[in-house]
Amino acid sequence: MAGFQTLNTRGVAEEVHGILLDKILSCELGPGQRLDVAQISVQLGVSRTPVKDALQRLSAQDLVDIHPRRGTFVTQISPDDVREHSRFARLSR
Repeated sequence: MAGFQTLNTRGVAEEVHGILLDKILSCELGPGQRLDVAQISVQLGVSRTPVKDALQRLSAQDLVDIHPRRGTFVTQISPDDVREHSRFARLSR
């Protein structure tokens, strides 16, 4: 049987991260709002894995709080946080 090429799911997770980051920084996803992995994956047309990866990264950036068995929620962010993350997002693109 021929071998399979490994898919690059990292690129998909990066795209999901960018979309969620933009929605958080623009307050389209407001502080305290629950983020449903299944719903986000359906809306973006991707599997749950890249959504979970993106949420883990956002958690490391203190933009979401992940509570096992309770859910993932957008954190309260200050205008300074928005400026800092927006500047970093522009540099990394």
